[in-house]
Amino acid sequence: MESYWNLIEEIVKESDIILYVLDARLVRESRNSKIEEIIKTKRRAVIYVLNKSDLVSKQDLELGVEKLRRETDSEIVCVSSKQKKTVRLLLTKIKQTFAKYGKRKDFIPIIKKPYREAKGDIVIGVVG
Repeated sequence: MESYWNLIEEIVKESDIILYVLDARLVRESRNSKIEEIIKTKRRAVIYVLNKSDLVSKQDLELGVEKLRRETDSEIVCVSSKQKKTVRLLLTKIKQTFAKYGKRKDFIPIIKKPYREAKGDIVIGVVG
């Protein structure tokens, strides 16, 4: 299990923005305090992505978003693979967040990596 947490830490460390994917049906239950602590410690911008938002009633979704908004000061985006406009909304939110926070300042490349090297301008880590 230690290698899992090392990988999560590396992903967060090398990312400009973290997409923290949560299940819209079980927002509170799909959060992980250790992941959130790693993100906070590394001081990374985070966007909470509530996935499968089409499977939740609008009222329950709004309630989950409001509760999450009270507990965090991060951006929140609801997405569904069935609704293509939500993906465009997420891309817009990524660009806005990057414009606000910019590149990470403390990046030091590591020689061997257990994952693909990012080639773009914005490095996005996905956790959750």
